[in-house]
Parts: sequence; C-alpha cells; structure tokens
Amino acid sequence: MTTPDSAKPEPTESGTLRESAFALLLVAAFAVVAVFGICHHEMWRDEIELLQVSLSSRSVGEYLHNIDICGHPRFYFLFVYALSRITGNPAVVPFAHLGIVLAAVFIWSMWAPFTRLQKTLFCFGYYPLFEYGVIARNYSIGLLVLFAFCACFCRKGRSYSGLGAVLACIALTNAHAIVIAVALVMALVLEALLDPETRASVGQKRRDAVTGLALACLGIALGFAQIKEPPGASLSWDFSFGARRAGCTLSIVFDSYVPVPDMTREHWWNTNCLGALRPEMLRQVA
Repeated sequence: MTTPDSAKPEPTESGTLRESAFALLLVAAFAVVAVFGICHHEMWRDEIELLQVSLSSRSVGEYLHNIDICGHPRFYFLFVYALSRITGNPAVVPFAHLGIVLAAVFIWSMWAPFTRLQKTLFCFGYYPLFEYGVIARNYSIGLLVLFAFCACFCRKGRSYSGLGAVLACIALTNAHAIVIAVALVMALVLEALLDPETRASVGQKRRDAVTGLALACLGIALGFAQIKEPPGASLSWDFSFGARRAGCTLSIVFDSYVPVPDMTREHWWNTNCLGALRPEMLRQVA
C-alpha cells in the first residue's frame, strides 16, 4: 500500500548511497555493452552526415545553412559542430553521444520510481541500448532532457519556471520531442487548473507558474520555427487528418511496443514480423 508524498519518509543517507552505487553500477554495465555495440556498428549515413557537413563548413553560419533541410531543431547539430572543432575523427560522434546516453541512464536508474530489476530490464532493452545507445542520432539528447524533466517534476517544492525551462530544452532537441513537450505543457496546465492551492495562489507562486508556461511556449515556438524547412526537407509536418493516417499512426504505436523485425527480408529495417497481430481495423487502414 502506497502512502501520499507528504507521508513518505525522507531517504536516509545510507539509502541514497546504495541507490547511487546501484546507478553507477548500472551505468558502467550499460557502457560496456554499448561500447561493444558501437565498435561493431558501422555508422550509417545520417549518423556521419552532420560531422561531414561540419568539417566542410568554414563557419557555424555556413554549417547551419548547409543542414537547413534536416527538419529538426539545431541543438544537437551545434553539439556535433563543437565536436568537429575538436577532432575530425568520426569516432568522436558515437562516443560523445554515448556520454549523453549514460547521463540519461544515470538519471533513470537513480530516480525512476521502479524496482531495480525493472530499471535494469529497461536499460538493456532494444530502444535504450541500440536505438539510443549505439546509433548516434539526436533522439538520445531528447531522452536525457525528458528524464531530467521527470526527475525535477517528482521533487518536492518543484518550480514551474524550472520545469518550463526544461520543457523548452526538450522542444529544441528534435522534432518528435516537440510533440512530447506540447503534451507535457498541457498536463502541467491541467494540473495547475485542478489544484485548488495553485488556483488560489497569488504573488510569487502565480508568477512562477506564468513564467514556466511562457518559457515552455517559447521553446516550443522556437522548435516549430526551426523545422519549417524549404522544399526537399527530409522531415516536414502534415496536419491533414483521415482514417488511413490515423490507422497508420496507431499501427506505429503497436510496432513500438512489439519491435520484432522481419529478418527474412533483405531490407528488414522498420518491418515487423508480428504485424498480423495488429487489430483488424489497423491492418485494413495501415
């Protein structure tokens, strides 16, 4: 039986040390497996492209112009640009990227409200280990900031302005994270409206909530502004709606929870051998 947050005992120093030791151990184990995967993974075109463009650009302005059709906010791109000014060795990208993932794993293993077994199974699952740990793309930095938001959200006496700043960072990591940031802003607004204490608050607390909302909306607006790309962009937004599009979207949710590729195909990426298990409606429209 769970108790309200106000009734939960404060973690003892020994308990915190044990959790820290577990988190560091899990990070170390994850690093060993991820390094093995990186050393046996040939970098794909979209992993090495940013570094190649950066090395051929004479300034950060020229670099941003050259990647103008990538369809994502520029936060991760600037990170790769900074790496290219340190060394042109392609290995710098996956190993620096691994540092981002390890930070996310530490936050997860330290503060996620799950058992140690659940934390471990998640970290060594397909998505955290391969999609975010081995493949060097801008999604992992969004994962890191998202975990940071969750950790800050669960703290007592949290600040809405701080949460808003973190949400702004989430929206600037990649295009998909903008959708997550919008959903989290809506959740925070709903929480504030349903909380009698927040509704009745005046002064500093209300200013804190307004500041947080403003920061989050600013980050989302900047994120949207950076993905409005010229013709030929690799990622664009389509706000049209229809039954077929809705079915395709729902089928992707199924594939994300049951990621079993069809290895009998030559081009198995983004396939799912369990697609026949989708609900009948999704198979008809997907």
